[in-house]
Amino acid sequence: MPSPITYPGVYVEEISMRKRIPRLNPSTTAFVGDLPSGARNQPAVITTLSELDVEFGAGAGSTATGISLAQFFANGGRTATVIRTAAADISDALAALPDHVDLLLLPDTAAMSSAKANDAVAAAQAWARRNGAMYIIDPPAFGDMADIQRWAADVPSRDRNSVLYHPWLTVADATMPPGGAVAGVYRRTDDSRGVWKALAGVAASLLGGTGLT
Repeated sequence: MPSPITYPGVYVEEISMRKRIPRLNPSTTAFVGDLPSGARNQPAVITTLSELDVEFGAGAGSTATGISLAQFFANGGRTATVIRTAAADISDALAALPDHVDLLLLPDTAAMSSAKANDAVAAAQAWARRNGAMYIIDPPAFGDMADIQRWAADVPSRDRNSVLYHPWLTVADATMPPGGAVAGVYRRTDDSRGVWKALAGVAASLLGGTGLT
């Protein structure tokens, strides 16, 4: 029972708490794509590129998913959930994702035709909306803004739970879609500054790249 209040002022009353505050599930970045081998539509937690090869076969690091994952790690990502799938099975793969995924990538859309990319992007956007996640869209390596704008019109990209980055990155002598690197920056910013920090400014520099196409 609080002490009687006898004059104006600030009073502090301490209350014992017996209930514990539950820990939230850690947030996760998910990569869904075509990989050489391994179980389909089964999530695997990956922390290094060597683990990717062990889980999904030799050469997994050279796939679109593997290249994107390498850029994710290089730019600050630490842990990812990876699912092997085919373009026709993307909906099944998305259904297999754990509940605490909040960042999603489908690197294979960068090499798909507009029709196939349209289906994949639409499925990922719908999943992201239902689960309160953000989906980073990887587009093809177009040469100018007119091309990417036409592609974005054919593959509807305006959605509150998705974002598209352009152009591609150059890393050494290779070029690659920007999604994995950007996802790494998301995680690096969250870890170093907090989730309330906007993903812009000098601290959001891309690491490991040599330029833009």
